[in-house]
Amino acid sequence: MTDPADTTATVKYLGTQDDMLVFNVAYSNPEGGRFLLTVKDQDGTQLYQSLFSERSFYKQFRLPKSDKDRIVFIFRDSRDAEIVKAFDVNINSRFIREVAVKKIN
Repeated sequence: MTDPADTTATVKYLGTQDDMLVFNVAYSNPEGGRFLLTVKDQDGTQLYQSLFSERSFYKQFRLPKSDKDRIVFIFRDSRDAEIVKAFDVNINSRFIREVAVKKIN
């Protein structure tokens, strides 16, 4: 049996752009019922929350980079069935300095 979360809610991490984490979020809501979308970080801090009723929901999220490495998208429909999509976002910044030394006689 397939998990309804696999077919109704999709979140795709696109990477970073202008120091923001970019996600494409889609939710199939064929009955057009109201649903709540909440986005939280790894500590449970709410970053976004809103009600929607689109039958075919699509939204792009741009979240500020932080030292957090987990973003959680929670879809809750009118029947209070919770569909949770959690994503680990590994943000490692590396600074590489190349130095060339040339001997001058």
